[in-house]
Amino acid sequence: MSESTNRVEEIFYAALEIESANDRQSLLEQMCQGDQALRAEVEALLRSSQLAGGFLEVSPDPSNLVPRDVNSGEETQQRHLPSQQGFIHVDQFPCRFGDYELIELIAEGGMGAVFKARQPGLDRLVAIKMILSGQLAGQDEIRRFYSEAEAAANLDHPGIVPVHEVGCYQGQHYFSMAFIEGENLVPWIQERTASPRQAAMLTRKIALAIQSAHDQGIVHRDLKPGNVLLDQRGEPRVTDFGLAKRMTGEGDLTEAGTLMGTPNYMSPEQAGGQPIGPTSDVYSIGAILFALLTGQAPLEGASQVETIIRVLHDEPPSPRQLNRAVPRDLEAICLKCLEKDPASRYATANDLAADLQRYLAGEPIRARNDLFRRFRKWTLREPVLAAHLAATVFMVLIIFVNYGLWGDSQDRHWQMMWRNVSLLAGWALVVVMLQKIQNRYHTHSVIPYAWAMINPLFLTLILWQNAEPRGSLLSIYLLLMVITSFSRRIELVVTTTATAMVGFLCLVSFCFQQGEVASRGYLVVFAVTLAVSGWLLGLLSLRLNRLGNRSRV
Repeated sequence: MSESTNRVEEIFYAALEIESANDRQSLLEQMCQGDQALRAEVEALLRSSQLAGGFLEVSPDPSNLVPRDVNSGEETQQRHLPSQQGFIHVDQFPCRFGDYELIELIAEGGMGAVFKARQPGLDRLVAIKMILSGQLAGQDEIRRFYSEAEAAANLDHPGIVPVHEVGCYQGQHYFSMAFIEGENLVPWIQERTASPRQAAMLTRKIALAIQSAHDQGIVHRDLKPGNVLLDQRGEPRVTDFGLAKRMTGEGDLTEAGTLMGTPNYMSPEQAGGQPIGPTSDVYSIGAILFALLTGQAPLEGASQVETIIRVLHDEPPSPRQLNRAVPRDLEAICLKCLEKDPASRYATANDLAADLQRYLAGEPIRARNDLFRRFRKWTLREPVLAAHLAATVFMVLIIFVNYGLWGDSQDRHWQMMWRNVSLLAGWALVVVMLQKIQNRYHTHSVIPYAWAMINPLFLTLILWQNAEPRGSLLSIYLLLMVITSFSRRIELVVTTTATAMVGFLCLVSFCFQQGEVASRGYLVVFAVTLAVSGWLLGLLSLRLNRLGNRSRV
């Protein structure tokens, strides 16, 4: 992550430790030092954390839990869960709970616990979900719990786990649902057991199940591998509608500023706390497909805050970069789901399912994965490298024009041009290597500064080894400063400007000969132009960065 991202995370965690609102505001004023964009982003994360019920805190993630025998380990002997008497001792299974007989604890998340149970009256196995806090649950927690039960109970699709009964037994709220004898998708992803074709078939069935929920006006909002179960026939069954919400209008599901869901699989608009619609679920389905194909989520950070910021800002890598066995058509479908702009994704989950069916049938798909699209995505992922390579081509043209118009000897002219082209090619290779090192090792505090300094140094070397005339080539210094401004970091623009000034002064002091430039006054004017241009480009970078941060919070 960039230094600005690290700064946001540092201030966020520091503020999270303070309970007093006044003390928290004082800390923000002190640490943000008047940077309103930085403060707004931190405050948005704090507000979202509170509205999400503290999901950013370290807590068990139900997507990582698997069924277990509660009687087999010493760790569970002293654990308690809510019951009609106030608590259930997990070492007392089986035990009665109203009309049910609880057999074992299946999973436990931040809000609820799920038990395997038997319903003797109907002689069937069921899964029962309860609120962890039991009789101490607040009204908001109870409302959300019943919202989940109501959302799932109104859905009738073979790809969705059905809800049988909703009730309250001696103060303990619960609902029962079909018991799925199987595992979720997490082991499939961890063990890389799904082939591309299997991944496409599973994702298509998930999309059809979610489309049935969308048809009923319900968006899931927490689709992830842990919430997709595989039954004994290997069919996917979507569960856990705890964050589901009815659509109250065109794509309007929740108030702006709220943040709920699992960061690795949530859409950018959901990560930003913005109103979301069905296309947010389409993004999450695409993230599940990405994980099935590659063994990892599209965007992951060292912390949940960093993951959220990456989801907001970064483009996901191509699945084929991580798994060369992924067909290009399936890659195109996956990346279309993961577009940052909701309007660029599939309009509905049904459209996604239809394109996956075309892929499975060997028919032409609707998602585009042509060279132009891949090039556009690459420029979005690595704008500074793209700008540098484009500028390298432009520099070659400048050199050709320079010696073509003002060169004195044709042979010398061609020799000089090829020498320059070779240097520029080596320069471009060094820059590509720097970008790859930065992408792989995330050495964000070192590589960008090295890059910002190497650019003017390389240009100075080129100008030094060239023969007269060289005056017109000085304009390339300005071009390098423009390239650096694509990073939107004022400190990098300042670094490039300072290094360019040093290189320029060395050239005019030790290399340029009398009469090579029009006058000493020209050199002074050019030096001033470099300094002013660097200042203006630095301010522009800072302004664009602040506007970008403000638009995301």
